[in-house]
Amino acid sequence: MTIKKYEFPTQEAALAELNATSEQVGFLQVEGAENAVDLGHITLIDAVMDGEQIVTPAVLSKGYCVDVMWTIAPPAHLSKYEVFPKASKHEFA
Repeated sequence: MTIKKYEFPTQEAALAELNATSEQVGFLQVEGAENAVDLGHITLIDAVMDGEQIVTPAVLSKGYCVDVMWTIAPPAHLSKYEVFPKASKHEFA
């Protein structure tokens, strides 16, 4: 198995490039993948709150993130979307 992290310009681009369909909320069905997790726009910096009031809004990723656990070699055309985050928001168990 090979695990890859991807960041696409939009959710539509992610679905099209992965040739994916939604299996259920948060998960995608991708041919050749054991599991694919639809992370969306991940939080890079948490919001600063004062009680119920937002002092500084959260900073989200510009791209749309998806993690894929491949059972086959990942398709070569996806390499341009592959990312290597220093601190990951999601890991497969």
